[in-house]
Amino acid sequence: MAEDHTFVDSLATIQSGRDNMMVGWQEYFHMFPDYELQVDQILQDRDLVAVFGSASGTYNGQRGLVPENRIEMPAAWKVVVENGKIRLWQVYADWTEGCRIIDEDKRIGKQIGPVNRCPPGSQRWLTSDVRPPQRSQ
Repeated sequence: MAEDHTFVDSLATIQSGRDNMMVGWQEYFHMFPDYELQVDQILQDRDLVAVFGSASGTYNGQRGLVPENRIEMPAAWKVVVENGKIRLWQVYADWTEGCRIIDEDKRIGKQIGPVNRCPPGSQRWLTSDVRPPQRSQ
């Protein structure tokens, strides 16, 4: 990952900086400890790479790592590589089903108060106790 790495999620939210993203990914892997990417196809044109496949993982919510918290979705990623390091990682995915599963987990858990609804097609940091790194300018 490049020092000036940029991450763009499926809502076009931007996170910048390698150190910032290292913290963000650690928090994300806490929320989805079995997170994985299935790569079906890779296209490359010099430093630009397009990756197509799917993402999956089990949300570590109120119910824990139960099959009902399993999230799977088609996804694509745009990657820009400079000097052998990832400069840009951009995600294209529809989080509608993932948000439904997370909201259901929160509703059943009833331990964190009102459910914060995910808007259709969104990706966001999904727990009340884990926050993403702040956007750097």
